[in-house]
Amino acid sequence: MRSKRLLSCIYCLALLIGAPSSLYAITTSGSLSGDETWDGEVEVTGDVRVPEGLSLTIEPDTTVRFQGTTELLVEGSLVVAGGVGSEITFTSSSAAPSAGDWGGIRVAGRGTVAVSHAVVEYGSWGIAVDSSEGAGAISISESVFRHGTGNGVTVTMSSGSGRTVTLDGNTVYEHGGKGIRLVMSGSSTRVSGSISDNEVRDVGGWGISWQTDGGARSALSVSGNTVYGVGEYGLYGYAVHANTEADATISGNEVYDTGTGLYLYNRDDAVSDELVISTNTVRDVA
Repeated sequence: MRSKRLLSCIYCLALLIGAPSSLYAITTSGSLSGDETWDGEVEVTGDVRVPEGLSLTIEPDTTVRFQGTTELLVEGSLVVAGGVGSEITFTSSSAAPSAGDWGGIRVAGRGTVAVSHAVVEYGSWGIAVDSSEGAGAISISESVFRHGTGNGVTVTMSSGSGRTVTLDGNTVYEHGGKGIRLVMSGSSTRVSGSISDNEVRDVGGWGISWQTDGGARSALSVSGNTVYGVGEYGLYGYAVHANTEADATISGNEVYDTGTGLYLYNRDDAVSDELVISTNTVRDVA
């Protein structure tokens, strides 16, 4: 009897040793049917969708590789929590990767995203949030976006979004579009948050931009950013239309080697009742 138990234990141990790197169920194409956790090496073969009400959590030190023009679409919740030395990487599956190899990470509807210590590279875009409703937080921090054909980070809020947006401590470089872009639109849209301590360089469009229009109201802190090597605007703030309120504190930023360093523009009765501009450094601009 003892010998049978011993053989059974040895067999179970062999199964564990021979198991794949991930012990979780992973959807590599199509829609998730339940909450999932990804870890280890993940190869995405088709578009992956996280439906509303479900969550996808990605463990530290995970690498997610995308084949072709596939993308990750989030209508539920995405949690990407890497760490220093255990970053989470989203990249191309190609042996010789190049910008635009795959799509990117897209968040839609009521979807929420919390990303920290991630690397997103070789996509058509990095992360694009397009929220038409909902009140969940959007947080993208301490992450790297590089080698993309479009924008690095884009967050668009419209039609009643009431969100807190945190875009802090990121590095964006070698993207063909804009570095970091935040757009807030619609009479019932309310957005507060920060765009702080980011480094944006060598991008094709504007470095960091925020736009409030259509009666939306925003209150942002834009501080401690470094922008350089950008052909157009370093920092760009724009507000338009009646009943639009765009409050901002713009401080401690450094902008150099760009077209226009800092550009702020309100028109068509848009107001900025609380606008603070202080201790910014702008040099070597066109």
